[in-house]
Amino acid sequence: MLETGSRLVGGHEPVGPVPVPPSTRRRGAHRRAAGPGWSVPWLTLGVFLVYCGVALAAYWPILLGDSRFVAGYGGDPEQQVWFLAWTAFAVLHGHNPWLTTYLHYPQGVNLAENTSMPLLGLLGLPVTWAFGPVVTFNLFMWLAYLVSALACFVLLRRWVRWPVAAFVGGLLYGFSPYMVAQGLGHLNLIVVPFPPLVLLLLDDLLVRRRGRPLARGLLLGVVLAAEFLVSPELFASTILMALVSLLLLVLVRLRQVRDRLRRAWPGLLACGLLTGVLIVYPAWVEFAGPHAFHGPPQQLVFTADLLGTVVPTKLQLLAPAALTRLSARFAGGDPSEVGSYLGLPLLFVLAGFVLTHWRRGEVRLAAALFVAATVVSWGPHLKVAGHATGIPLPVDLVFHLPLFQDFVYDRFALYADLAAAWLLALAVDQAHSWWRTRRSRRLDSKASRRRRWGSGALLLAGFGVCLVLLVPAWPNPIYPVTVPPYATSSAVRQIPRGGVVLTYPYPSDLSPQPMLWQAAAGMRYRLMGAYALTRGQNGQASLNPLPPTQRAVPATLLADALGQPVSQFLAGGQPATPSAVRRFVRTYHVDAVLLQVGFGQNSGAAQALLTAALGPPRTEGGLEVWILSGR
Repeated sequence: MLETGSRLVGGHEPVGPVPVPPSTRRRGAHRRAAGPGWSVPWLTLGVFLVYCGVALAAYWPILLGDSRFVAGYGGDPEQQVWFLAWTAFAVLHGHNPWLTTYLHYPQGVNLAENTSMPLLGLLGLPVTWAFGPVVTFNLFMWLAYLVSALACFVLLRRWVRWPVAAFVGGLLYGFSPYMVAQGLGHLNLIVVPFPPLVLLLLDDLLVRRRGRPLARGLLLGVVLAAEFLVSPELFASTILMALVSLLLLVLVRLRQVRDRLRRAWPGLLACGLLTGVLIVYPAWVEFAGPHAFHGPPQQLVFTADLLGTVVPTKLQLLAPAALTRLSARFAGGDPSEVGSYLGLPLLFVLAGFVLTHWRRGEVRLAAALFVAATVVSWGPHLKVAGHATGIPLPVDLVFHLPLFQDFVYDRFALYADLAAAWLLALAVDQAHSWWRTRRSRRLDSKASRRRRWGSGALLLAGFGVCLVLLVPAWPNPIYPVTVPPYATSSAVRQIPRGGVVLTYPYPSDLSPQPMLWQAAAGMRYRLMGAYALTRGQNGQASLNPLPPTQRAVPATLLADALGQPVSQFLAGGQPATPSAVRRFVRTYHVDAVLLQVGFGQNSGAAQALLTAALGPPRTEGGLEVWILSGR
């Protein structure tokens, strides 16, 4: 990666295009030139269209503008649809995008500590306003693959002559097993054009010294701030891996890095200052604002498995049943957190390329970055086949620090995939250069031509096998959007704007559907309960959606929906009585109660309880409705 003039430090191959003397140029040769500045509109359009088509396959038959289905599974899509709707509502009505009492009333939610993605909510505001937040969510789930792959393609054009090599690398990064796993419903974790862009701008500042350092630094600050406003977790991990990359550069060539830092420091300083200015308020809200919790956001420590890189999961199309049974033990059996698979053929190809081209600076850096990201993804202690070995790893040295307890370590597979895409693009480009060199020689015999084409076919087959093993078992799960007509009808205006609503099912991580109703109703009312991280009674993160007092009523509604005893949600709790329901609605000034008949295990019991407490309801738009504000 380090270079002197146009030549890599410690390498033998120039970076960028090799000038072609005028006397040796042939007609059309300029179209086949492969320098970083070369571009052919039709080729670029072709890359774009291929990425678009592959991305559409992820959630087929959902198409752009489709609001009938939501992409993903497990409750997270409903939560993230709500976040997108809230940001649009907050911007249009002057509310704070990071703090709200429209969810988990009356305490409210610190959205900066959740996956609220305010930047995506702002960018998607026109779509949300015109077509609704479900369309916005589905659109971004599709765009995430596209923009991530394109960002990697743009980055790799810097290091390869053959555009197809950059296309293959972008394909691997944008549709990697990490993306496939997180694409089950984690929008905030698959919008990842930022790591390639950060690497590209650091290359401008520290290696190629392109443009003015101040301008590059300011642009880098904007990119980092944008990443923070999509995912603070990925922002922190990107910063960490960028520091690791700089450390690797220092270890390779200390003097050259020191010389470049003298020129780049104004840009790096501007980057830090601008990033800090842009994120200072949401960062304060996250760590010290109202309802901020302390400690890690989740109790489980998800880490990659030692065998995860070579054992496929059920998310790959070509995965023998015996191997998927083994991979089902990884990451506690959560398929969305098992994204480190690359396959033995690809690892062998990359290892062989690294060993034979070790003297190239960018090869050494990409290989070291791959190893570092993979080791970090294993977390503080090694796991093998789902079993904790207790063997400490480098992360264990810093795991006691607060920041390092917050990481979900298996997600560092993203950076291993970026490094693998970099190495694969270099390998494909090198193979193409070798084949073209053989082709340019004067070969008279048919046997020589057959050997040349045979070697080309062998190379193509080898790279093809590497990628075929990574083909995902798409389409991903989707499910119909279940929003009762009442939420989008004029009847919802019976609820005062900003009023308080109690629902059955009661909103929680196991039943987040009422959050979709609220989003579809244009955030007309405040909702009791939530699927969101909140500050628990011990000050730590909690998913408990119950209010501070009179918790028997929501605990009973949760128990009826899920077919479990009330004590499962409230220690020592007993089913609520009609008088307890009346006290509850008076205490929290509930303006309306909405019940979805037929939902869950025992909706009849919930309906009977509410009817005994509040009187007979009105049936409107698929819901049983009690309007209490006029009583």
